[in-house]
Amino acid sequence: MKKNSFIRRASLILLLPLYSVVFGNTDLPPCKVVVEQDKMAFDPDLRFNNIWTEHNVHSNGRKGMFIHLDFSIDGMRGRECQAVAYFYHENGYQLHNRGGGYRTVEGHVSTSTNFTPGYNDCHYSDLKMFIPYGEMHLNGTYSLKYSVGIFANRRQIGNGSKWETFTLTWRTDVPESDCPKCGC
Repeated sequence: MKKNSFIRRASLILLLPLYSVVFGNTDLPPCKVVVEQDKMAFDPDLRFNNIWTEHNVHSNGRKGMFIHLDFSIDGMRGRECQAVAYFYHENGYQLHNRGGGYRTVEGHVSTSTNFTPGYNDCHYSDLKMFIPYGEMHLNGTYSLKYSVGIFANRRQIGNGSKWETFTLTWRTDVPESDCPKCGC
């Protein structure tokens, strides 16, 4: 019984400032809501210098593409970072992954690589990420694009890269192979 009345009183206390704002009741004492943003304890800086794509390459027996990154990152010495590429149709709709390993938690097509800068001012001239074409789960010819973001502790550092566009022709009925005699 005491527990229920405590819960009711606590609910009223929490809802009174909201009632005041919504219904304009100025008789209630002013309430200050403090929202602290969860900031990083450091001030990193990121600059993408160049991004290029290498198509029709093989890695671990799968045909796909390498994304090459040339960028500078400052203020991240010793902190684990992750470069992530997100893939979209040209019209802006994200590609959906149907259960493969190259995806976000939400199920969108992506690829990533981890890195840890060894210096406060670090330059990466060729950080690579690979994605197999089959992980895009497309059959036919498509105009696609991707953007790259750099993250630390699941927070994006700076802005993402500009869009990189490409055309993919892929047939799901042709098996992936790294056999040099197959002509792929």
